[in-house]
Amino acid sequence: MGGLAFPLLVLALAALVYGLYGFDGVLLRDYSIYLYSGQRVAEGVPPYVGIFDHKGPLSPLIAGFGVAMSGLLNLDDVYAVRLVFYATACLAVVAVYLLGKEVFRSREVGLFAALTFLGFYAYAQPAASGPEPKTPMVLFETLSLLFAVQKRWFWSGFFGSLALLVWQPMAAFAFATFLLAITRPREERYGAALRTVAGTATPLLATIAYFYYHGALTDFLDG
Repeated sequence: MGGLAFPLLVLALAALVYGLYGFDGVLLRDYSIYLYSGQRVAEGVPPYVGIFDHKGPLSPLIAGFGVAMSGLLNLDDVYAVRLVFYATACLAVVAVYLLGKEVFRSREVGLFAALTFLGFYAYAQPAASGPEPKTPMVLFETLSLLFAVQKRWFWSGFFGSLALLVWQPMAAFAFATFLLAITRPREERYGAALRTVAGTATPLLATIAYFYYHGALTDFLDG
């Protein structure tokens, strides 16, 4: 098996395992907050304005994308949002496979890493019954690590920044990428650091522009 065969196998396995938990789980308090925030986002009301939560704005924005897609998918908005978060959970398993494969130079180790990750009940159970706000965060964290291992500094910083926008303490991933970049040999150091800063700044600037456009920049900064 080569090329895309292993990643597609992992993706199919993740879809099966996470799908077995079902899409009809209880809408817990946190999940309802993010669902309602996503509904407001789909109506043009940014996070922190229609409803407040102390975490980053990205999960409500992703939920808003799910609500906006519900009409196209001909689904109830709850199921549409859950489908979007379910997709990010499945992709996270593929990212874990790729990370394990890259670090250990072994598809078998990557597959073992993915299978181990699939066994984490606390992540698997809400994968399709959220929206659990930290589900996409794990995908972004894993991609940040993967691109750091590959020395693709822009993308490592980019996905570390996305993780930060889900939950603020995850700024550690972008910071770790920056530390790795500035410890490269002298001839690589400045270019690597510059690409890391550019990648980290891109989602942050896009988010600031979004809130500024909606006249809610102060709400974003307070939030």
